[in-house]
Amino acid sequence: MQGVQRARWLLLVLVFALVAAACGDDDDATTTTAAAAADTTTTTEGEQCPGKISVLLPDSASSARWESDDRRFFQAAFEGVGLVDGVDFSIVNAEGDPAAQITQAEAALAEGASVILLTNLDSGSGAAIIELARNSGAKVIDYDRLTIEGEGADVYVSFNNVAVGQTMADVIGPDIDALGGTPNVVMLNGGPTDNNAALFKTGYNVASDYGVSKKVDAGEWALVADQDTPNWDNQEALTIFEQILVDTGGEVDAVFAANDGLANSVIQALKSGGFDPVPLSGQDATVAGMQNILSGWQTMSVYKPIKAEAEAAAAAALALRCGEDPLTSVAFAGEATSIDPETNAIGIDQGVPYIALEPIGVTIDNIAETVIADGFRTWEEICTGEFIQFCPPEAGGPEETTTTTTTEATTTTTTEAPEETTTTSEAPPEDVDTVTLLVPGEDVDQDFVVVACTINDDLDLLLDAATEEDPILELLTDVTDDGNTITVSSEGLDLWVGLIDDPVTQDGDAFEASGEIALVDGDGTPEPFTLTGTCPS
Repeated sequence: MQGVQRARWLLLVLVFALVAAACGDDDDATTTTAAAAADTTTTTEGEQCPGKISVLLPDSASSARWESDDRRFFQAAFEGVGLVDGVDFSIVNAEGDPAAQITQAEAALAEGASVILLTNLDSGSGAAIIELARNSGAKVIDYDRLTIEGEGADVYVSFNNVAVGQTMADVIGPDIDALGGTPNVVMLNGGPTDNNAALFKTGYNVASDYGVSKKVDAGEWALVADQDTPNWDNQEALTIFEQILVDTGGEVDAVFAANDGLANSVIQALKSGGFDPVPLSGQDATVAGMQNILSGWQTMSVYKPIKAEAEAAAAAALALRCGEDPLTSVAFAGEATSIDPETNAIGIDQGVPYIALEPIGVTIDNIAETVIADGFRTWEEICTGEFIQFCPPEAGGPEETTTTTTTEATTTTTTEAPEETTTTSEAPPEDVDTVTLLVPGEDVDQDFVVVACTINDDLDLLLDAATEEDPILELLTDVTDDGNTITVSSEGLDLWVGLIDDPVTQDGDAFEASGEIALVDGDGTPEPFTLTGTCPS
């Protein structure tokens, strides 16, 4: 399916050529072919179709996408068909101020704009801009956000926003179910004045088989908070979620966050409170979102191929500028339909013409095949600072661990070792696993407490040392697990890494897993070990 989508996105390159050719005069204009447009050959389109295209972006605080992505994609799309920035098109940002956006629209219309490409800050100010444009004889494209008040735009270009929310639930829903019991779920929604936020919520609350309302009604999940975030403000989201943690006594098991910015606020609150990661959604496939996914703090982000969205909107603007109907005169990479601004009903006869694109869920398993492969994100921008350690070797991350065996390491013995390493402290708690750690020349059996565990298709254990008096354990500072790898951090010793072999056997909440463990860059031979225990109830 993704291959089909990418093939459709490539069609947009052809769209620009077709629109540019349609706007030119057959006798006077330079002939423009699809190949020429793909090579960004300059055309005389700017001379033949009157009026300027003005792009009005909303802010740079609610999401990094507006300045980092949409701006560059619009600029490339327009310049690719010969338009000149500042002459044939302009791109401005209201920085979260609705009044400023109205002023920007007035200025654009005074300069002769024939098409306004608008991402509104709220539907009231959006309706005012549409009315200004209509009075000036200009066309309006609602970009990404639908203006639900007033007369409505001429065209709406966005993703299927219900499908955006549905994708969130489809991806993290199984993870929530795997927690067992009745998980406490939070919905941290977008801005209450943004129609898209309502559509996203419809997706993850109702449309999906894992919709929150469906799961709550079935008694499978508990909804402990349902909060909107004014203006999609990330600092507000942090305050809101910190209060949710207080109100619930920290008993939050999963969060539907409506975008990556809100998800990052959730992560900040969890880290500050000393909590572990929980199933967590996001949206926009931002750099921070990808970093949080790689580091295990965010489960997924909805990738809305913004390049495809911006190119579709640019093609629609070019068509409107030349007096064409985008939905009938140009082949778009998406479904051409209509939407009722009042009810959000899709496919009705008397709605706003709607170009709807399909979103993609991104997880740690498909980052390389989606946002990296499409060139939307790069490893270079993601793999920086503390996040390098989570990246693949080709992106600067750590190389895969290999161990070598030497005669000295396998023949050295210490007769006192068993007495020195046998723990004499009090018995560990009930839920205990036994793991054999390989020390050069000696084996050490040591108990670890299961703090939390999930058993589904994969083993997911969080382990803590059961005792601290053992001379080996005195050096241990951390024991973590991320699926099939256990890493034991230490002071004075090298890292230990254990690999768990599939499958994990399970009998009720009891489990057993086996594998090998060895020193990283050490000389020890990998030794087998077995984990057995019971997940805490």
